Amino acid sequence: QAWGAALNGLAPASRANRLAAIKSLFSTAHRLGYLPFDPGGVIKLPAIKRTLAERILAEAEVQRLLALESNPRNRALLTLLYAAGLRVSELCGLRWRDLRPRDRGEAQLTVLGKGGRTRVILLPARVAALLGPPGAPDAPLFASRKGGGSLHRGQVHRLVRAAARRAGLAAPVSPHWLRHAH
Repeated sequence: QAWGAALNGLAPASRANRLAAIKSLFSTAHRLGYLPFDPGGVIKLPAIKRTLAERILAEAEVQRLLALESNPRNRALLTLLYAAGLRVSELCGLRWRDLRPRDRGEAQLTVLGKGGRTRVILLPARVAALLGPPGAPDAPLFASRKGGGSLHRGQVHRLVRAAARRAGLAAPVSPHWLRHAH
């Protein structure tokens, strides 16, 4: 408890994470028979304010962000992040073989997501048209300008932050905000 009190200078979420780790350690030690009782059972975790609503862009903000992007590749990237609700790692791992055309100009995107789960996303024709003509099956959907390999997470973050600045958004917008807005 004294150690927990010494964490009072930290943010509530940081305190909660550290206390939860100790509680888990004590719980496991008790369950395995190393401790006669669970001393972490009486420790209460601090309440954490949920801030997800603060990180969701309004439709008008997203549309302004997309409209002010002049680079076709970056506009396609931003639109796909938003329209498909992709994580950055999913976007960076996309290859042309993951994109299949469908009827009326639509497309089907197969994404390898968190935890190795595969999901299929249907893209409207207006989004599929932004991606342009297909490249080699194993080529990245969004290639880096330097080296031609896949874009890295940091590069995508910089593209999103730059687009947000152009759109006049004061908040520190990240690619995940576009996923939340989706």
